[in-house]
Amino acid sequence: QELTRIMSDNFTRHESKSNVQPTPKTVIVEAYGLRKCPRLVEQVADDDIDVRKNALAVLCDEFKNPYVIHGCTENGIIKVLSAMIVDPDHITRVRASKALSLAAEDALGLEAILLDEAVTEILQGMNDDSQEVRRNVYECLNHCTRTTKGVEACVAAGVTVEFVSAVMAEEDSLKPIILRTIHNTCKIDSGLQDALKTQAVCTLIDMLRGATDGEVIIQAAKALGFICFSDVAKGEAIQEKGIEVLISQIKKTDVEKLKKELTFALMVVTSTDEGKQQITQCDGVSTLIRLLQSSDPKDRLVKLNVLKVISNIAINPEARADLAKNTFVETEVVESKEGEEEGKDEEGKSEEGASAVSRKTPHASCVPLIQALQSAAEEEGDSLTAKHAKIALGAVQWTP
Repeated sequence: QELTRIMSDNFTRHESKSNVQPTPKTVIVEAYGLRKCPRLVEQVADDDIDVRKNALAVLCDEFKNPYVIHGCTENGIIKVLSAMIVDPDHITRVRASKALSLAAEDALGLEAILLDEAVTEILQGMNDDSQEVRRNVYECLNHCTRTTKGVEACVAAGVTVEFVSAVMAEEDSLKPIILRTIHNTCKIDSGLQDALKTQAVCTLIDMLRGATDGEVIIQAAKALGFICFSDVAKGEAIQEKGIEVLISQIKKTDVEKLKKELTFALMVVTSTDEGKQQITQCDGVSTLIRLLQSSDPKDRLVKLNVLKVISNIAINPEARADLAKNTFVETEVVESKEGEEEGKDEEGKSEEGASAVSRKTPHASCVPLIQALQSAAEEEGDSLTAKHAKIALGAVQWTP
């Protein structure tokens, strides 16, 4: 009986089977050899929406392989994808925009986007109701600005104008990528002129004035500083009280990355006579001195920027006098209300009854701080910091 059972199993296992059912059209099966990429492009462009969506999902996964990107771009995938940016189907738009973003990260994919002049079509996706689609479009265009040709194509398509106009109303999570793209497109003169025509300086300062997100502040300050290498932009920044806004943001943060970009923008704007005067009207000098007092080694670039700002503003007699003499710094002291017993911590301080009181405390001249910074830089072999410390010290100690 056991032998019969075994033989029966073998016969069942090895018997001739009926023809297998054909694979459904909506199941995306990889074609063999050289047909792989052409076949995938055909499926992405299929009239059947389910085939399209499934093929786009496979395409996004396959685009992690640069060989597939190369093969698909040679078979016209970019034109197919860019046309789908305004497709009525939400999933199609999400996956098509994601595929374009992945393609733009690759050198050959970016080249194909530029050759097919697809930037204008891709730009239409920034008006999509879906945040995910907009994110993919922003990332794609940001990748395009990695090269000079990409920057030129984006500026010609109106990316700078559209991004400056849209950035204030966009979600905070998407603002940094837009700001990075604006920064990149301003690297050529036509992009800078587009930014200035659309009030980019005013927009960036307004954004910094109310920003609380760290990455937004970093990218806005970085873009502002870069644009303000233009004399026209410097003038606009002064008119919009840009120095006051930058000083206000510097006071609020202890994060090195934020201070670095904010002081960079401050360094650029204070190269004008108006900037040298405006910084004395918003507690700017004492704020700079506080930054020099930091003992954190990560603040090297911050201090370097501060030294350049001091060299700039010391030409102004009022600023030079404030830097060279003892000055006063407003500090916020937290005090508890007298007689309040409830809500006290272990040290006997009341948390609920605490109040912030602004006091002016004496602050030493910046001269010994710069001298100490110069000496430390020379000992550590930091010739750049030592050089700018020497220049700043000479500017502060100069007498007519």
